[in-house]
This record gives sequence, structure tokens and C-alpha cells, in this order.
Amino acid sequence: MKAYLEKLIHVVDDQHLAKLKSMKMKTSKLRKLLDCLISARDTGGKTRKELLEYLEVDDRLLRKMKSVLLRRCYEELVPGEGLPLLDLLSRYRLQENFERQLLIEEKKIRRKSNEKMKQEFYGMALTFMVRMPFSSANLDGLEKISLQILKYAKGDEKELLSLKNLAMILTVRMIREFFNRDKKATANDDFKKTIDQISLGAKVHNDRALEVFEHFIRAVHSYMVKLDYYEAEKLFSSLYKDKERLKLLPVDFANSVCGMAASSLYFTNRFEESVNIFEDNIRDKNVFFLNHPHLLMRLTEVYMITGRMDDAYEILSKHLKRFLDTGEPDAVQIAAIVYTKYYLLLGDSQSAFDYLQIVRNNLNKKFFLIHDLDTRMLEIIYFILNGDLKFAKSIIVRALKFVREKKKSKEVPKYAEGFELLHNLVIAEMKGRPLNHFVQEANNIFSGSDTIFGILISRYCNNELINQQAS
Repeated sequence: MKAYLEKLIHVVDDQHLAKLKSMKMKTSKLRKLLDCLISARDTGGKTRKELLEYLEVDDRLLRKMKSVLLRRCYEELVPGEGLPLLDLLSRYRLQENFERQLLIEEKKIRRKSNEKMKQEFYGMALTFMVRMPFSSANLDGLEKISLQILKYAKGDEKELLSLKNLAMILTVRMIREFFNRDKKATANDDFKKTIDQISLGAKVHNDRALEVFEHFIRAVHSYMVKLDYYEAEKLFSSLYKDKERLKLLPVDFANSVCGMAASSLYFTNRFEESVNIFEDNIRDKNVFFLNHPHLLMRLTEVYMITGRMDDAYEILSKHLKRFLDTGEPDAVQIAAIVYTKYYLLLGDSQSAFDYLQIVRNNLNKKFFLIHDLDTRMLEIIYFILNGDLKFAKSIIVRALKFVREKKKSKEVPKYAEGFELLHNLVIAEMKGRPLNHFVQEANNIFSGSDTIFGILISRYCNNELINQQAS
């Protein structure tokens, strides 16, 4: 049996965890199993062998107990299950749990005769599926659900629904493009053609909601495909400020606009403005934002850049930490990268190294170019800060060779420039040359989402300058 139960218990928030802790169990063994799994959130838990011995059960009975306890947890969190349970699982990004439960709920809905109810079910299912990790989104599953929605639609409604579903799926496709930039890219024109098709449909149907959706996907296209953060910021910010238009978007898409606007400001070095908008999500307890590792990463980094380390740690410990336990490769890598940056800024080399190992181990399981490049940069900076210049140089040589083989990716040139800077810095340090001019170079090269790299390098150069003057 897959770890459905363990993953659920690991990721629920404090309010839901309190509900699980207070559940009444029919047997003492189920209670002991639940207590073990809850304590594992903090302690790491028992091995399977230790758990079998502790509960005095065999492997077959343990699997049955976990199955029973999983259903019991679901009932406690969402009495009646159905769409509310799918809603909960999707908000926690529990993809395997969600897909398994969706099959169960589909069997139930197929037995119903009310076609309107079926259409509503599949409409909500599509909304929930879009919340799943974009890096591993099931596009075939999204298309299948979309077809089920249209199967029960009537007349003119069918074409309009088809365009709205297309816009939702296009959003996921473009975000996948952002994560899979090392793979063979979908032609940019394909995205543009689909956007133009949606734009035409909005005019033909005179549908204001679809027109707003078109605005949204053009913003996503600028951010995720073109990597034009200045254009993305204008599009997202204008939508974010227009609350009446924002209400016309599906709720999760509307909830993402605030974070995307703030991220775009972050990428364009407008850090204080970015923080102000990000914090709107915190004040509003925006569930989409608080369950989205990419946006949480950006807020944490902005806090670190602006010197608010306590606020950064609060986001790490309250929100990003749980993604380390989900097994979702992209989210694990994001969380571990942010932890690495945090501990490097604090000067805690051992903790930074521990999180670097987590990232590298996960990259070996599932490769994402953007996370690999960040990790290479952090590894080099780690060894420079710790005085192992010879090893740092060897990593830089490998990194430069790697980026030269990845020329097709848009962000490779800026990383190549960064690696070249670090190579020159290491050579200068090894030869005893002054490093003061590298401070301005680092600040010029490392901006936006790379600003923390620049802060760390500038700090190193300034410290070395102080040491040379003292000598």
C-alpha cells in the first residue's frame, strides 16, 4: 500500500491535526498506530520492522489497519467525503490520495441519473486537479475530465465551457513549461495560437469572464513562457488592483494573482513592493498561496533579502517545512533550496550542507533544470564560504561545461555569467589578488531571484578585504 495515510498526517495543518489527535478509536492498536504516525511528524518515526514489532502485528494486518485508519481520518476531517474531501486533498496537494479518491467518487457519480449533478461534479474535479503540482500535472487526466464536463453540457453552453476548460488546461501547460525548460519545449506559437483562440471566443460570446481569463493567461504566458517579468508584473498588477474583474476568475486562479503579481515585482528588484503584496496573502489567509511552494519560496527569499530573517523562518517552519515530507520532488527541492539560502545567510554551514544534500538527492530522482542550476550555484558558494577553493573551482568547471550544453534554455546565459564570475573570484583569491571589485560585479549579475547569491558573495569579498587590511 502506498503511503496515503503517512502523507496525509504529515501535511495537515495544526487545526486538522488536532482533529485527528482527538479521534476516538475502536481498538487500542489503531490508537497506537495513529499516535506513532503523528509523532513521526517531528521525530522521523519507526521503521516498518520496528512498527510491526511495536504493534505486534504482521505485514498484512498492518496494511489493513492503515486502510481502516485512512478512511477514519477522512471521515473525521470531512464528514460525508465526496467533493469536500477531494477539495481538501487537492488543497494539500496530495496527488496520489486525490487520484485514488477521485476514482471512488467517479464510480458513485456514474450511478446517479441527474446530468446536471454530473456536470457540476466534473467541473469541480477539474478545478481541484488544477491545484495539483504543476511540475507533474496529469494533462491527459485534465483533458479526460474536461470531456466529461462537455458531455453533459447543453447548446451554446458547450462551446463556452470548452473555451474556459481550454484556458484552465493551457495555464497548467504553460506552468509545466516553466518547470521543464530542459526538455523539448512546446513551440511558443502554439501557446499564442490557443490564447488567440480564447480571445476570439470571448469576443464572439461577449463573455466578460472569459475575457478576464484571457488577460490572466496572457500574464501567465509572460511570466512562465517568455520569462518577461516586467510585462508579467504589469498584467498581473492591473488584474490584482481591479477587484471586480478579479471576481470573474475561477476562485483558485483569482487567489493566485496576488502571489504572481508579488513574484513579478520580486523578479524586477522591487522588493519592498513585493513584500507588501505578498503579505496581503498572509493577512487574508489565502489557502492557495499557503499551499503553493513556488510562491512561498519567493516570499521567504524577499524576507531574507530585506533582512527580515525572523519572518523568513516563520514561513519556513510553518509552511515550507511540511513540503519536505510530501515526497513531491519539485516542492522538496524548493523547500530545501530556501533552507540552504537561509542557513548560508546565518553562517550555519552544517545546516546549509544538510539541506544541499536533500536537494541533490532529490534531483537525482527527478531532474528540474532551474533547481539544478540554483543548487550548483549554492554548492559553489558553500565551498567558497568554507575556504575550500580548490573544490569550488572543480565544481565551477563542471558547471560551465554543463551550461554550455544547455544553451537552448533562456536563463542559462545568466547562470553562465554567474559561474564565470565565481571562477574569476576563486582564481583571484587563490593568487592573493584583491576582491573588492567583485562586489559590484556580483550585485550587477545577481539580481531579482538571484539576489541572495550576490549578498553572499559580496559578504565574502568584504570579509576577505577586512582580513587583508588587518594582515
